[in-house]
Amino acid sequence: MSAYMEEIAETIIDELSGYWGNRVKDFVEMVSTSTPYNRLEMAFTAYNFMVVKLTVEYNFVWFSQLNSGALLKFTNTAVPLESITKALPKVYNEIRLRIPDKYLEANGW
Repeated sequence: MSAYMEEIAETIIDELSGYWGNRVKDFVEMVSTSTPYNRLEMAFTAYNFMVVKLTVEYNFVWFSQLNSGALLKFTNTAVPLESITKALPKVYNEIRLRIPDKYLEANGW
């Protein structure tokens, strides 16, 4: 992995962990390349309930639920990488909508 892509991955992990705290964990880099363009795919566990895939291409970010190989997007459009912190509240709400309220309450979330 190039130093630039490693820096992007670390920044994203820090942003997500800072916003969600212990509600996200198990970050895994699935794909990282800078040839022919910058591309990063990561997955993480949200609320011990679902796997979320994060894709960075051309400095834009997409969030999707990884469900049996199908991707269910959380946002209709890509988010510029430099604006990821502005998109986190929307993604946070979209993730919570897909988790049963009883599960969230039982875990204190």
